[in-house]
Amino acid sequence: MKPKKPVSPPKTAQLLLDIYCKDELQEEIAGDIEERFWDHYDLHGLRKAKIKFWLNTFKFIRWHTLKSTKSKRYTQNNLAMVNNNFKAAFRSAKKHSIYTFVNLAGLAIGLTSFILISLYVKHQLSFDDFHDKKDRIYRITEGVDAITPNIIAPLIKRSFEDEVESTVRVFSMGGEILRVDEQSYSEVIYFADKDFFDMFTFPLIQGNPSTVLSQPNTMVISQTAARKLFGTTDVVGKSLEREGNAYQISGVMVDVPANSYLQFDYMVPFTDLKWAVSETWSNWNYHTFVSLSEKTDPVSIEKKISEVLDESISQSGNDRDSDPYTLQALSDIYLQKRFQLDYELEKVGDIKYVYIFSGVALLILLIACINYVNLATSRSLERAKEVGVRKVIGAQKGQLILQFLSESLLFVLIATVVSYGLSMLLIPSFNELSGETISVSELLKPTFIGLLLGLSMLIALLAGFYPAIMLSTFKPVVVLKGRFANSGAGGRLRRVLVVLQFAISIFLVVATLVVQKQLNYIQSKDLGFEREQIVYFGLDKDAKLGFDAIKNKLLTNPNVEMVSAASNVPTSVGSAHGIVTGDGPTDWELIYFMTVDEDYMDLVGLDLLAGLSLKERSVNFQSTDSTEVNPSFILNETAAKLFNWSAEEAVGQSVTISGQRAPVQGVVKDFHFKSMSQRIEPFVILVDPRRNNLGFVKITTNEVAQTMAFIESTIEEMAPKLPFDYTFLDEQFDRMYRFESRLGSVFLVFSSIAISIACLGMFGLISFMAINRAKEMGVRKVLGASVNRIIILLSSDFMKLVGVALIIALPVAYYFMDEWLSKYAYQVDIGVDVGVIAVVFALLTTCITIAYQALRAARVDPSKVLRSE
Repeated sequence: MKPKKPVSPPKTAQLLLDIYCKDELQEEIAGDIEERFWDHYDLHGLRKAKIKFWLNTFKFIRWHTLKSTKSKRYTQNNLAMVNNNFKAAFRSAKKHSIYTFVNLAGLAIGLTSFILISLYVKHQLSFDDFHDKKDRIYRITEGVDAITPNIIAPLIKRSFEDEVESTVRVFSMGGEILRVDEQSYSEVIYFADKDFFDMFTFPLIQGNPSTVLSQPNTMVISQTAARKLFGTTDVVGKSLEREGNAYQISGVMVDVPANSYLQFDYMVPFTDLKWAVSETWSNWNYHTFVSLSEKTDPVSIEKKISEVLDESISQSGNDRDSDPYTLQALSDIYLQKRFQLDYELEKVGDIKYVYIFSGVALLILLIACINYVNLATSRSLERAKEVGVRKVIGAQKGQLILQFLSESLLFVLIATVVSYGLSMLLIPSFNELSGETISVSELLKPTFIGLLLGLSMLIALLAGFYPAIMLSTFKPVVVLKGRFANSGAGGRLRRVLVVLQFAISIFLVVATLVVQKQLNYIQSKDLGFEREQIVYFGLDKDAKLGFDAIKNKLLTNPNVEMVSAASNVPTSVGSAHGIVTGDGPTDWELIYFMTVDEDYMDLVGLDLLAGLSLKERSVNFQSTDSTEVNPSFILNETAAKLFNWSAEEAVGQSVTISGQRAPVQGVVKDFHFKSMSQRIEPFVILVDPRRNNLGFVKITTNEVAQTMAFIESTIEEMAPKLPFDYTFLDEQFDRMYRFESRLGSVFLVFSSIAISIACLGMFGLISFMAINRAKEMGVRKVLGASVNRIIILLSSDFMKLVGVALIIALPVAYYFMDEWLSKYAYQVDIGVDVGVIAVVFALLTTCITIAYQALRAARVDPSKVLRSE
């Protein structure tokens, strides 16, 4: 029984039924569904009745219930038509196996390359994206310097209690010695303020984020570090030694993700740096992070912070003509979107490379799509009669377009499946090539699969639309009379696409050559110091105190040439003091420094231009010393130029560094102590054994294995708590440019892929050209044309197109690669040789690609192709 209150089935579902259902069946079906609605209403209520009505509406969507096409000329079963289209596509693919292989191979390789590069770009863009407060975390920078004085964090926190949620300083002194149960380890230690784990999202599996760094002599370690040191992750409360001091584990964190700028396994409270706790403007070594409150505008607070800091500097008497303090968003730190900063805590990437790789991925995909359009239009003559026959028996233009788009979709989907499988197999190899840690699980994410399918549909539409339109417009009367063979339909488009395809390939060839040339220049350029046969290792507290004895023992081996100690390796110096450059309060600059002993300059081969070496005079640098003994200051040429001094003029001149005034003892020739993408900065060499955390040994090339065993046994004997983890200096230099080296390798691989795809397309085009011009070639041979003449005839058109591509690509490539080189302070000249190699390579590749098919076409027996005439 129907209810008294107005209740009715869903109007939208009724409308849907009216749209798809045949008129003659609609009354019967609609009545049945409505009757069931009232039955369900009485049994289950209104909500379930409406749901059941919708389900029943969808259940009647069947082929026999669908409205027929309104066309009076043509009716057929839609499913059968689609099925027929796919059958025709399979038959065509089987009949033309070369065409099928070239198309599938080009698309699959292009899509595989696109997928892999897309995963790389996604990984690069995802750095520090996992932090809960990522949009509110900023780093304080000053000009091009990533470091700031230690006073800035507490000063900002005090001055902006409402706008700034928290501030954190982060610092690392590099390798330090940890000891657990008589076993020693050399590890990199981070120091940070107590709010670190509240600001950054590095989850703890043990410990309270708000308190793990609040007590002195405590340490937070990662899961990997816990297993390494203790064999388990349940380590809170356990003890270890750091540089001879007892520490207690206060927390265990989940391993830091690979896409984090900060990479660490050990974190110690900042307050344990006794010499860094005092708030001063002269101690510049710290990365300062701020977390803004949710309603704080970063633009306005940046201006306020700069004003407060400038005022504080002025009041302190340490003012200088400095660049303004700015807020650098956390998301900008790794990719350095504005410019590359000095004194970075960790290795950073470059947004330019993200753009480059994104461009390469799109170019490769574009080449693959061009191949499809080229090959599809080149087959137009061959399929013209097929289209003509279909039109004669009643096929409409829309149906023909659907047929050819279906073929395009079929090929693209097959290529997508193949490329998806290849990508899964190649990810480990790609990780090794690129140096990243991309997980296979990225391919399994529904969003990625959805985007890939969407891309496939788009490629199928774009790549198949023009051939489908062109083929569907053939006139049956012209085609079936055999006159269409003389038409040039699609020819102009194919020529444009071939030019574009090879222009892209030539651009990538030039880019690869320039990258390789720059990398070779970096690796072969004179750095200003020696790096061969030098090994270095960490020193603990006891080894520092007894280093003279260790040195003397090591020198007893005839294969040990020299032994020294220093605070840094010469290719990685990140600490700075302030040097006064004039009489005014703003006249001072940051100057890089490294502490060494008296033998270091000779060991690494620094060139002394003027003055005394440390072997002749070596006095400790002590900024708090009140004695009359002057410390040893040895400047580089760039530091001397701050005062407009030559090397000779600088010797004997007094300078003030970090509050300590003393005459310049000597000047060394400039050497590269940073990446060659950065200019050489002012530099001072100091003597301070307390800071010498590394031991250096220069050995001969004789009996290297035995010599290293002797060094290790000596260290074990004289510094039993010191783990002997050594590195050769040339290996460290290679790691410094590993990113650029991998960039060159990636460029080489994907440029080769792009060229291979282009060659596949050209191979397919010349194959169909040979088939379509077979009768022409037969006539020419009958008239006396030689094989060489026919090869030249078939090849000339392509050579002209490659020539046009060279004219377009070379200027563009030179411009963009000159822009890329401009980021290097020391760079190669691109030179004419790169262009010559690109020209020779393009022409040679073209000749080799078309040679086989051209020779095959030229050798065909004329009687076989002319018998139909």
